[in-house]
Order: sequence, then C-alpha cells, then structure tokens
Amino acid sequence: MTQGKGRAKGKGKAKRRDPRRGPSASFGKRPGKGTKKALPAPPRADGVDPQADGADAPAAAPRNAGGTAKAPFSVGRAPRPPRPAAARAMALKAERAAAAAAARASAAAPPAAPRPRATTPADTPASIGPDAPAAEPLSTLHLGYIAGATPGRWVSTWSERNPQRRLVLHPLTADDQRRALDAEVDLALVRLPLEGAGPDGADGIQVIPLYEEVPFVVVGAESELSLLEAARLDDLAGQVLIVPADNVLGALRIEGTVAPAFDTIASTEEAIATVAAGVGIVVVPQSLARLHRRKDVVSMPLHGGPGSTVGIAWRADRESADIESFVGVVRGRRATSSR
Repeated sequence: MTQGKGRAKGKGKAKRRDPRRGPSASFGKRPGKGTKKALPAPPRADGVDPQADGADAPAAAPRNAGGTAKAPFSVGRAPRPPRPAAARAMALKAERAAAAAAARASAAAPPAAPRPRATTPADTPASIGPDAPAAEPLSTLHLGYIAGATPGRWVSTWSERNPQRRLVLHPLTADDQRRALDAEVDLALVRLPLEGAGPDGADGIQVIPLYEEVPFVVVGAESELSLLEAARLDDLAGQVLIVPADNVLGALRIEGTVAPAFDTIASTEEAIATVAAGVGIVVVPQSLARLHRRKDVVSMPLHGGPGSTVGIAWRADRESADIESFVGVVRGRRATSSR
C-alpha cells in the first residue's frame, strides 16, 4: 500500500498552532495585533471614581468587531464644506424649486380684470363694445382667374398689405375672360392672346404677360407612351388627338395624329376622362394637366408642342389704387416701393 492513500478523503492538512499562545492563537500572528486597550476614564469633577461599582459612569463607547473603540464621526470634527460643483447644483435646484412654486402660485391665482380702455369724446356706444357691427371695408377689389392659375400667394400678400380692403375671387373660363373684364371684375389673370385686346392697350385693355406654361400630353395608364418621361411630336404619330371645345392652345394640329371619329367633347375634364378609358390623347398646358390629374392617366412634357402664356389684364378706364397695388404685388414690387 503506497504512502498517502490511507489519508481520509476530503480532509486537508491540519493547521499548526503555536503552543505558547494557547488554543485560540493561530500560527504566525503577532501578539496584540488587532486589539487596543481602552484608556482609563478621566476623573469626574465630584470626586467619584467612574470605575467604582455602582458609580454613575457614562456609557461605554461603542466597540467594533475587533475590539477597537471608535467615536462617532461628528464628535470633535468640523463638517466638510461642499465642493464647488455640488454647491452650484444645490443652488440651481433651489432656484428651480422657487420658479416651480411661483408658477403654481400664479396658476392658482384668479385672473386679473382687463384694464379698461380709455375712451375719447369721439367714441360712441355704437362704435365700441362686443356687440358693435364690423367696420365696412374701405374698398372691394374683384379679381378673376382662369382655370389652372394659382393667385393664392399674390392674394395673401395683397391682403397683408391692405388689411382694411376686401378682395373677391371670380373663377373664369377662357371663353368668358374678355366679357368678365367688361362687366364684373376689376382685373383678371387671363390666357393670352386675349380676344378683342389690342397691343399697348389700344382697345382700352391693359395686358402684362407674366409667364408661359409648358405643354403636357395626357395618355392612358395602359398606353405604351406612359413609359416615357417626356414625349416629342414624332412620338404621337398614329394617336387619336382629342381637342375639347374649351381648348386654350388655339388651333391645335399635330402632324401624324388622327382626328377622333366621335363628336367634339365639351370640356378638358371630360376629354381626360375619355383618355382614361383608353381612347386617344389630350394636349393641355401643365397647370390643366395638374388640375385634372387622375390615377388612370399619365402626363408628361411635350417637347416642341404649343405653349400658353398667362398674363394679367384690366380696363384702363377703371384703373385705381387697388388695381395698381395688386399689379405691383404680382410684379414683385415691395411694400416700401414708391411705384
């Protein structure tokens, strides 16, 4: 039997103990380490020995696990001042708390009574008070616009510059724009050329061209032309060209296209609906293609096609400060400009 196999399994080597220090002292530990003798209490002023039996001695100081007497942290030691960062954080926290308290107090307070407005002798009971009628506008400007035109940005600017004046919008058709200028509108956004209007206001109509629209061709969503990003006149060869009765591009003729076998369609909207059914194509200005946009048709620019010019027109004998102001807004004139 080999040496070491007779030892009990799981038992380690027993620790050696110093016979000079008794059974509780472990080997290698210096005597007295980790212990501290308590100092004798100072004599009391009344002459009584605090160590005597039955004496009213003060309570012993608490001891730690090792037997060392420790005094409380605050005894005989001044508190450490807060660090600068901690001091700033405390000040900020106090400031926020004060602001929150002020806000709560302001919300809880009853609303202040409105300050009465000082009246003058010119004020009358009919002109002040909540039940007073609205003031009449100084003047009213009637503006007509053809289909596809977008006068919104000019109307907003003019209204901001003239808050005491009123502006009324009148939608027009291309066939009705000339008659409207003579009857019901002061000025209008029209498509040129304007019927009966001579050059330089020879017929009493003042006209200013503003911009020219790009022609667009509208085809069905299932047409082979719908795959193009832009079309040319040659690409329309063999297509049925639908020209509605309210066509604004004049005498529209494109070489290679075919005239429809059915009657003339009354409006551009109905013509585009016919194209959506898979019959023919329609050529219109870009604004009308956007106005009558549908999911079952595709519109694209038509290079070489006829364009359409949009201008502003008014009668020379009705010219006023309101008309001059609106024309200035359309032409980009600033509010501080003298003309």
